[in-house]
Amino acid sequence: MSDLATCCPVCQTQIAPISIPGPQGPAGAAGTNGVAGVNAFTTLTAQVGPTPADTTTAYTISVANSTWVVVGQDLIIGQGPGVVLANPGPLAVVVTAIPAPNSITVKNLRTADQGVTVSSGAVVSVSGFLPAVPITIAQGGTNAITKAAAQTSLGLGQDSLISSAATGTAQTILAGGPAQIGAIDIQILAVGTYELRGQVTVDFAAVTFTVATRHISAKIRNITQGTLLSTGVINCPVQGPLSFPTHQISVPPVKYAAANLNDHLQLAIEIDVVNTAGTLSVDAASLEAIPLRQS
Repeated sequence: MSDLATCCPVCQTQIAPISIPGPQGPAGAAGTNGVAGVNAFTTLTAQVGPTPADTTTAYTISVANSTWVVVGQDLIIGQGPGVVLANPGPLAVVVTAIPAPNSITVKNLRTADQGVTVSSGAVVSVSGFLPAVPITIAQGGTNAITKAAAQTSLGLGQDSLISSAATGTAQTILAGGPAQIGAIDIQILAVGTYELRGQVTVDFAAVTFTVATRHISAKIRNITQGTLLSTGVINCPVQGPLSFPTHQISVPPVKYAAANLNDHLQLAIEIDVVNTAGTLSVDAASLEAIPLRQS
């Protein structure tokens, strides 16, 4: 074995040396201190309220520190740990401005926050999203807390507008242009889309048509704008005398979305050529505007 080691000295010199860690060196100098953090809350330094009776009026509150606040942030103000406050809140607000390091300009978030008073010393802290109550249409709600109020807010399901002339009107039907039936008139009080319907009962009393077929037309008109909206017609053949008191003219329903605020809709009637004998008159009529959607 000694002869082999003696004859291969080159192999022995190629073995890498093994390093053993030495002792730990002295400690380095201490680093500089970091910037002190800021609490993500503060306290009122003066009483707030009574707050405005709406969610649009901005007002300023006094706080110990406002440097942590962000414009557009929702805050909750109220009783924290410690002394029980005379007016504990809570009050929910949204930040609209930060005028100084110790003041915040805010607006009420909800109707529940209107007219609220909160004592000095109350905690002012970050809040999760607190929508207005009731939730506004812009926030995906109906701005109402009852079904009827929600329908009103959304312009849905409103009561029909009806104007009618009772049985016994006995208004003679004339030629020369449509004449308003009685005092039938509907005033548009909310712009939107309406379904319009009209009904007229015509009374024939010994009526005779001797020359040609006559056309009696019942019409729904917007007299404010001077527009014709829908027409119902009955044709009267050459014959006579005719007597029947309950002939109905139905004005075809029409969806109407071109009304302006305070427009007047009326129901009118005419005949192209007046009857040669007898009495042709309106016995009763009605006009209805059904709100489908209001602006």
